[in-house]
Amino acid sequence: MFEVGDKQITKFRWERAAGALLKPDETLTPRALLMQWRRINDFSQASHPYGPADIKYLMAKAHQLESHQGSEQVQFRGKVVLITGAGGGYV
Repeated sequence: MFEVGDKQITKFRWERAAGALLKPDETLTPRALLMQWRRINDFSQASHPYGPADIKYLMAKAHQLESHQGSEQVQFRGKVVLITGAGGGYV
């Protein structure tokens, strides 16, 4: 994507945080995400991709991980929650 104005043209690029890979099983809860939130938002080791991540590779790798730890429940009462990936069974 390019931004053009007056006498300047600038190219934008995507930036992806290193993030956290989480096992997609019954232990993938809001608490599991909360425990990894800093890693998910850490851009100190960012990459600059030209397209989406290799999802098949990442999913295969995620299924090999250990289940998440932690029993404390995170509640979303009174908040708006956006869930994506539900079509693939990942909720």
